[in-house]
Amino acid sequence: MRPAVEQHLARCQRCSSQLVAYRRMEQKLIHKLYRWDCPSNEELGEYQMGLLGKEQALSVKKHLNKCVLCAAEVVSLAKFLASDSILVGFAPASQMNHTMPPPSFNHRLVQETKRAVGQLQDHAEAGIRRIVATFVVPPQISLVRSLEQLGWPRQYVAENISVSLRVEREPGHQGLLQLNGLVTRQGTKLGALLGTPVQLATAQNTLHSQQVDDLGNFVFPSLPPATYILELQFPEGIVVIDQFAIDLQDV
Repeated sequence: MRPAVEQHLARCQRCSSQLVAYRRMEQKLIHKLYRWDCPSNEELGEYQMGLLGKEQALSVKKHLNKCVLCAAEVVSLAKFLASDSILVGFAPASQMNHTMPPPSFNHRLVQETKRAVGQLQDHAEAGIRRIVATFVVPPQISLVRSLEQLGWPRQYVAENISVSLRVEREPGHQGLLQLNGLVTRQGTKLGALLGTPVQLATAQNTLHSQQVDDLGNFVFPSLPPATYILELQFPEGIVVIDQFAIDLQDV
């Protein structure tokens, strides 16, 4: 962002509010357009099994060369198929000529292949809905300041879910921090979120797990300063608070 624009946002409440609205709109568009141009799960499965025509297989191959998400999905599918006793031994796409199956191709094998692809698709769809929470900028805070400078507490929203986070020093443990959270949901009674799983992870994949209590609270004690990702796992999707840093200087 250009310095002149930053200076204007620092003193113009109207433009600052518009920027917040645009950022929220951007998050909604990212969610709706996520992987919009990727092949379907079934098409990726048929590619891995060598069931696509030559032209279609070449198109998928080109896509895999530039899309790490689909490439990872194909690797997962290969492992999934390798563990299926019915499909073990069936030649993967790398060993096929990418031509349509001959008329004598075993009908049962085709059906079992589609069954396996369908199962993997169900698994993928069950976990694909990840809702990135939006940071709510307090009116009194200038937008030109970074998140690291804003201090605590912080408020995040994701659709009808609101999450408040607060960091404090761990009592009796020098150098460690405690993350306190409060989650609420519009139209939901107090206690309805009891038991909702909450996971906190670092870039080094250090994982901490807690659950929401009957008052909507969760606590992660004894945390070292680091950058974290928080996930609240609801039945219909995962709310993600991405890449926030906690530091002893913040509290």
